[in-house]
Amino acid sequence: MAIIKLIEKCYLARHEENLVEEEEAYRMLQEIVRSPELLKAICGSCLKGPTSPELDKMSPEDIDKLDRLRKLEAKGFDVEKLQENLIKGKRNNFDDSD
Repeated sequence: MAIIKLIEKCYLARHEENLVEEEEAYRMLQEIVRSPELLKAICGSCLKGPTSPELDKMSPEDIDKLDRLRKLEAKGFDVEKLQENLIKGKRNNFDDSD
C-alpha cells in the first residue's frame, strides 16, 4: 500500500505541476525498485519452502532436520507441527504436551 501511495503522490505532483515533489516521489520510488532488500522489507515475502526468508536465521543442522521432515511429509507422514516448531526455533520438537 505504501508503494501505491508513493506512485499516487508522484502522479498528483505532476498533475499539480509541482516538479520538486514529483521528482522527490519518483526518486524514492526508483530507490525502492532498485533495491530488492528494501522492496522485500516494505512488501514482505510470500516465499515458502527452501527459499523462505525464515530459513535464513536457522543453523545448517536445523535446515537438514527440516529437509528430512519435508521428505517424511512427501511420504504421507503428518509432520506439519514439527516443521512449524522447528521454524519458530523451539528446541523440544517432540513434546506433545501442547
